[in-house]
Amino acid sequence: DDFLSMLHSGWIMFNAQNNQEVLDSLLMAFKISEDKNVLLPSVVDMDGYVLSYTDEPTIIPEQRLVDRFLGKYEPEHAFFKPGRPLIQGSAVLTGRDYTYFRKQHTRACFNALDVTRKVCKQWYKTTGREYDLTEQYMLDDADVALVTQGSISTSAKQAVIEMRKKGVKAGLLRLRLIRPFPERDVAEALDGIKAVAVVDKNTSPGKGGIMYPEIRSAVYENKERPIISGFITGLGGSPESTSLFESIVHKTLKDAKNKRGEIRFV
Repeated sequence: DDFLSMLHSGWIMFNAQNNQEVLDSLLMAFKISEDKNVLLPSVVDMDGYVLSYTDEPTIIPEQRLVDRFLGKYEPEHAFFKPGRPLIQGSAVLTGRDYTYFRKQHTRACFNALDVTRKVCKQWYKTTGREYDLTEQYMLDDADVALVTQGSISTSAKQAVIEMRKKGVKAGLLRLRLIRPFPERDVAEALDGIKAVAVVDKNTSPGKGGIMYPEIRSAVYENKERPIISGFITGLGGSPESTSLFESIVHKTLKDAKNKRGEIRFV
């Protein structure tokens, strides 16, 4: 997965479900990256072909609203000023200097958690479209949860509706911010869930899907840890259907009954 290959780059990473969210996330990303407590690049991921090669109704905000939302960018480190000496483009950092650089980088990345929350609220006030670090769908009373990212979340939500009609208390957690990883949000969202299916459209050979260990780590300190199974699907552009996600839910419930999660290609 070309997007997830950037996990250790130190960039702020967003994953969009639809084309409207792609546009909205790009505009929010400017404000997040330019925040003085962050000052890191951002990247917004959209699924190839499913979103990038298809048309979808999208609301484009007026320029005046965007200008008011973003405000004027006042760069602190982009230009040389006589009263503020700085070094740019240093080829080599060693020893404590490199440690200090990485510490600053890590701190800035974690700062993006609260900055993103704040920017999402400002975007909601500006446009009426609401976002957060994650999206919770019918999770309040769920026994089993699908964890998804990107465009497959649309089909997965429909599967949740169908499963509810059949008496299965299913829910969904969609990962929107990938880095910095919203660990606390994920842990709280999955608290009390008995079984979790992490659905990845990627694979890390020898470990399963790339998000699978991230979710396991996030819920480790929960008092009642769920049984977590990993499902790898959609590789090479293969389609995902509502029935596929229903099958994933059933397999996950079976794993929970056996008290052991598994990793499967579906």
